[in-house]
This record gives sequence, structure tokens and C-alpha cells, in this order.
Amino acid sequence: MRGVMRGLLLCGVLCFLALLWGCDGTPAVTNISNAESVEIPTNSLEKSGRSINILFAGIDKAANHTDAMMLISLVPDQKKISVLQLPRDTFYRGYGQPLRINQILSRESRNHITRSPEQRTTQMIAKLLGVSIDHYLFMDLNAFGALVDDIGGVPIDIPAPMYYDDPSQELKIDFPAGKTVLNGKKAQAFVRFRSEYITGDLGRLDAQKIFLSAFFDALLSKSDLKFASKLLKDIKGKTKTDLSLAELTDFVRYFAANRPFDDIRFMTLPGEATRYANKSGAWYYIPYKEASNALLAEYFAGGAFDTEQLTTDLRKQHFQNIYCTKGVGSRVYLKEDLKNLKIPRVHRKGSYGKL
Repeated sequence: MRGVMRGLLLCGVLCFLALLWGCDGTPAVTNISNAESVEIPTNSLEKSGRSINILFAGIDKAANHTDAMMLISLVPDQKKISVLQLPRDTFYRGYGQPLRINQILSRESRNHITRSPEQRTTQMIAKLLGVSIDHYLFMDLNAFGALVDDIGGVPIDIPAPMYYDDPSQELKIDFPAGKTVLNGKKAQAFVRFRSEYITGDLGRLDAQKIFLSAFFDALLSKSDLKFASKLLKDIKGKTKTDLSLAELTDFVRYFAANRPFDDIRFMTLPGEATRYANKSGAWYYIPYKEASNALLAEYFAGGAFDTEQLTTDLRKQHFQNIYCTKGVGSRVYLKEDLKNLKIPRVHRKGSYGKL
């Protein structure tokens, strides 16, 4: 599926990439045209004494869907980062009909009111998750390949051979297992791939965790203002954020002073996929409410998850059975865990299934 290259992987960009975010006219967004001339203010992040939550979204411009969405939490004084992936197929019925969470931005873009659709989407996600979101970063996925090329590629250890061939998209993926360096084009293919994962999109999210960890290391190895200025030129006009220049540069100073940054945790909103009509119809991802609530409380200073029950359909018993699941824990991965992460696969070659 063209355009679903999930810039989520850019999340690894986390707060640090904040410096790189240029803007295109969104209120309260700052354009940075000459990063070398920016005077970095005294760092205040560690003095704040609280966690900072940032919503990152990668946008498929064709449909205006957020095909990559992550909540990133930074605890500056403890030097901790938590990254929560929100599956794009998460069920959402906030508009009186069954939708997916990645369609919220598109729906909000149709409303002509003062606040930007990015601001409203962020507020709706915050309410749904039961957390406070301090800032947002929305990026056009077309900037992803350029970012990977600018940092010289991403060294990665591919856990198993990856093969996909779809002439209709002029797309072929044929990666052997083992260590390699992914350029922008190959990185897009790696993070899109899901055709041989038994768990489909959840398998892809796990692969993206592996990529995010490697991408983050590669990015921080080059983190300085001169390099940031070059990256900015490639993504300028493709990103919207509400971070001010002072806040952006404060993030840069913090990450430059605290690398290597090893206490990074990756997780996915817990739940499972099901069809809308149980055995037929569209697939949706239904969160486990109890496990989601616990995860958000522990790592993102959350309050109460989904108080309006927008991620389930009360009329469908199989949705409710998943939503009300009790006693299920949540897997949290440290960077070291990702080196040995195994993604269940089917062993077939030449599949034309969905990416």
C-alpha cells in the first residue's frame, strides 16, 4: 500500500529531532532557516522536574491519515524515554460510525474552526488515552527517506529474510538476513513490510521497534546544529509542530549533553485485532482497557484510559470480550531486548499480500 511507510520509525527522532522541525504556517510554529546561528539557551528541561509527553504522527498525504502515531514521554531528570506505538487500525467511534484512529486527522481537517486540525487531533488523542500531551510533531512521510539518507543510512541487523514482490506498485523487497546499512529507499521498504508476519501489522510494529532503536543511535551520532540545519532543508514544509524555537533548542542541548541515551523503552498499546462482523468485514484493533490503563499510568503519567469507551462497540460482544480482558500484562522492550526480538512469520515466498 503506497505511502504507508510509517514515519513512525522517525519517532526514534523523539524529542531530539525537535530541532529539525520546520513549519508551514501553523500558528505557534517556528521556522528555522539557519540552525548554525541559533544561540542555545540555558537548559531548563532537567529543572522542570516532570515528564514531557509529545505526540508524533507520520502523515500519508494522499489520504491525510496518520499512518504512524506514537506517544513519546521524556523524563529529563531521570534520563528516561518511553515510546508507545498506537496501532493505526485501533477502533474509534467518535464520529458516530466505525472508524480507525488514523482517520481522526482527516475528519478534523474538514472542520473549519480556529484551532488547527493537528491541535484538535492531539487534544482528542490526549482525552482518549487519559494523558496530558505537551507538544505535537506531525511529519509528511515523504521526508522519511531523505532523513535516513542524510544521516548516512541506518546500520541494522535484519532478523530474517524479507521478500515481497508487487509489480502493480513497482515494488520489490528482497533483503537477506544479517547486518546491513539501509539507505532511505530500503528503510522505507523495511518499515512497510508485513506480508510474512503472522501477526500482520503488529509484526510490522515490532520490526519498527528494531528500526527505531537503530535509527535513534545513528541520529544521535551526528547530533549537532550544523548537521541539524542540513536535515531541516530536506523536511522544511513537511512538518507541523507547536514547539517554540526556545523549546526546540532546549531539547537539542539536553540530548547533546546526555548521550549516550540508553534508558529507552518501546511498547505497543495492548490489545488484539478482530473483524467487525466477527468472522467477516474490516479488521480493527481493540485495546485491552485494563492493560492499556496500567501501561499509560506507569510510563506516561496517565489518568483513566478511554472513559467514553470510544475504542469498542458496545453492541458487539466479541469487541467487548477483547476490550474487557483482565489480567493481561504489557510487553515493554528495552533497547537490549530488541537485539533478540523474534517476529513470528509464515514461510512463503512471492506473496502478493498487503504491505
